[in-house]
Amino acid sequence: MPTAGPAFRLLPEIESSRLEDVTRSISQDVSSKVKDHLVRRGVTLIGENSRRQIMGRGQGRFYKSLTLDSARRLKDFYPRLRQSALSSGFVPRLIEIESLDEEVGLACFEYVQGRIGHTRDTKECCTLYAELQAASVRESTQPAQALIDVCRNEVSTWNEELLQSWDPVNWTDPKILNWAGVDAAAMTEVGIPVLRSVPTLLAALSGNENCSPVHADLYVGNLLRTPDGRSAIVDWDEGYWGLPGMGLQILLREAMDDGVEGLEYENLLELAPGFAALGLSEADLAIRTLAGAVVEIAGVRQSLRELNRPRERHAAYLAAWACRYAWVIKKAQSL
Repeated sequence: MPTAGPAFRLLPEIESSRLEDVTRSISQDVSSKVKDHLVRRGVTLIGENSRRQIMGRGQGRFYKSLTLDSARRLKDFYPRLRQSALSSGFVPRLIEIESLDEEVGLACFEYVQGRIGHTRDTKECCTLYAELQAASVRESTQPAQALIDVCRNEVSTWNEELLQSWDPVNWTDPKILNWAGVDAAAMTEVGIPVLRSVPTLLAALSGNENCSPVHADLYVGNLLRTPDGRSAIVDWDEGYWGLPGMGLQILLREAMDDGVEGLEYENLLELAPGFAALGLSEADLAIRTLAGAVVEIAGVRQSLRELNRPRERHAAYLAAWACRYAWVIKKAQSL
């Protein structure tokens, strides 16, 4: 395990990464203002997520509120994503982004009529995502080295003191344990040893490749099947530029939890030839799935720091991620 490195920092080269302040929630009073604003415009409110982002629909448009940090990043990220998807219709069109005040922005997308994906659509979602990433790489001129440096920089801060600071006997958060799907003993017996092997695996990542858009929340619920037979991947507002093959962690984890067959790593290249066309191996996909989880950890770490939560909670989240993705590390090590 490496010694403690420098404090986590966002490298300036990554202007479109999810490692910006996109984990911040919208305050309750600002959320209420957004609701009032949308209702006055005749928009039908659809829902509100855990970060108090408001979703609405009106006149063939879909609205979603964002922090201004997220809105600025989306304004740069989405047009290039959309350009790569034009030939296949993978993503809805971003119509406009407006600032409502000094705290919140409002993104307006074309509304895609369709059925939300189910577990049976997991393979199609993976295939579409691979094709989109492959198309984007062919047009990209943005190298991935900066993002890989951020991943390694984050991992360098996982010293033994931090990993051992979470004591399952004296400090237990049921929400973390339930989310991870493990008990307190597994967090220590599985989580910490797995985290120790992460630095070695990340060393296998290459930053010499061009970037592709990475979906930060890829799962079948963000796949839409339209009445005319097209499919679209939606909800890219937390996306970032990373290595092709990144972004599979949630989709594959849920598929394995649900018993979906044919989504083991040795089958992915046949199922999603877009990855094979980029020269990726099974081990590449396993390691890049882990790298996607590391980006998520960095975001969690940042939000926990902002909320002044204890180091023990930070360590618990790290162990929880490790437990959920231990299968990735084992797979990568065996190939």
